[in-house]
Amino acid sequence: MHIVAFALVCLGLVLTPGPNMIYLVSRTISQGREAGYMSLGGVFLGFVIYMLLAVFGITAMLMAVPLAYDTLRVGGALYLLWLAWQAIKPGGKKHPIDKVLHAGESVTLGGTTLVAHLTAGHTRGCTTWTTTAQEAGKTYNVVFGCSMRAPTPITPAIAAEFERSFKVVRALPCDIQLGDHPAEYGMEAKYPKLKPGSPNPFIDAASCKQEVDMEEAMFHAILDEQKRAGHP
Repeated sequence: MHIVAFALVCLGLVLTPGPNMIYLVSRTISQGREAGYMSLGGVFLGFVIYMLLAVFGITAMLMAVPLAYDTLRVGGALYLLWLAWQAIKPGGKKHPIDKVLHAGESVTLGGTTLVAHLTAGHTRGCTTWTTTAQEAGKTYNVVFGCSMRAPTPITPAIAAEFERSFKVVRALPCDIQLGDHPAEYGMEAKYPKLKPGSPNPFIDAASCKQEVDMEEAMFHAILDEQKRAGHP
């Protein structure tokens, strides 16, 4: 009778949704069925170990001997930290990188090729991407802009990066401007106009440079303010 009750409790623990279930689902969705099965095996092994500890009374012993419990707990935490370190630097090495992209180089995702343009300033690695899109038999130049908002204070090095980046962005052919923030390309105003049979509001070459115009004006305003305050 005790075995049946114990088995039912174990079954309830397995079937009850919790962190393990979330972990398994996320691994399966993000990394595929094989990763899901491997994760399931790890969870199952941990559960079997837990059951064995309970069956043989080791759990009660750990509760009765605080030092043994603390030793096991600290050891488990150290093991998890080691696993995390291995995920970041497998084999003690940096995480493998498939390819380092430089300005002007491209990457293809599915049937779409994106070209990288370094537009540093907001951050050192700020990158603007360009591609093309087809609609109604026409080809349009699409620009995915990186933020051109200047940080404060603007150091001489950041100022030099922005001066170069403004020129790069202005030289890019553009029919459709997109970005990392909706306000950069007027998404909230354009989206309601996106209706069947109507012109695509996002095809708007005239507005492509509005964001860079505004950000460059703000950039120079910040520089002028810094100079008045006596900052380089």
